[in-house]
Amino acid sequence: MFRKCFDFSGVRLCISAPCELAVTDKLSRFETEREDACVTVRLSFADALPQPHEGDGRRYLYNTARDKNAAPYAAVEGEGADRSILVSEEYRKFTDAVSVLKALDLNHILLERNAVVLHASYIEHEGDSVLFCAPSGTGKSTQAELWKKYRSAKIINGDRCLIRKGEAGFTAGGIYYSGTSEYCENRTLPIKAIVLLRKARENSIEPIGGITAFRSIFRECAHKTAYPDDPALAAMLISELVKTVPTALLSCLADEGAVCTLEEYLRRI
Repeated sequence: MFRKCFDFSGVRLCISAPCELAVTDKLSRFETEREDACVTVRLSFADALPQPHEGDGRRYLYNTARDKNAAPYAAVEGEGADRSILVSEEYRKFTDAVSVLKALDLNHILLERNAVVLHASYIEHEGDSVLFCAPSGTGKSTQAELWKKYRSAKIINGDRCLIRKGEAGFTAGGIYYSGTSEYCENRTLPIKAIVLLRKARENSIEPIGGITAFRSIFRECAHKTAYPDDPALAAMLISELVKTVPTALLSCLADEGAVCTLEEYLRRI
């Protein structure tokens, strides 16, 4: 019997299964002893899945990469605190804890609880989080590494962070995936600032807000799920975020001057 619980900035999920499931090293960093889960999922296996039909209350998963006309390999049921996943027996050997979270559509569960995954490098500086948010190839990881080198900042995640709205405001938390980055820690901190990046010939910074900040951050959020209302949930969350959390555009080089420019801005806010 397998039972493990995971905590993502207070969103706790427990997985129960009839056999041992592999847990990746990164995911293991989010294990918790607490059993008061927001969602509990019970995994089971069957030689044959029920035939899909409209209105049966299940969400079916298909391996279309394997066969465009493939039968479903899993059926997900439930929308509340208790959910179940029935997996075809032939997929048992491919099923691990991460695949269960994917089948659950973790991004949907997070959005239901005022949390969204952001494409950003997340550093800890003086007890707060600073998030470098930009499309791939713009320099998020580079700026995070510069802060580690010149200011001894701790990189919590080099590619993703979990933004969550709570009673005390917005926090940034770790998440178990981090792209190609080696950095992946379980740490939740208040957000000092969100820093959008643009490559330039000299270092400068300007505060931004409103629709400009919203568009830049929203397009880097994981809001595409199997549920049609989720982009609207993400939009409301990001709208509140840009109203309360300082956001700035850092035009920068890959040098210590970029660190100094942002550091001065952070002192002022």
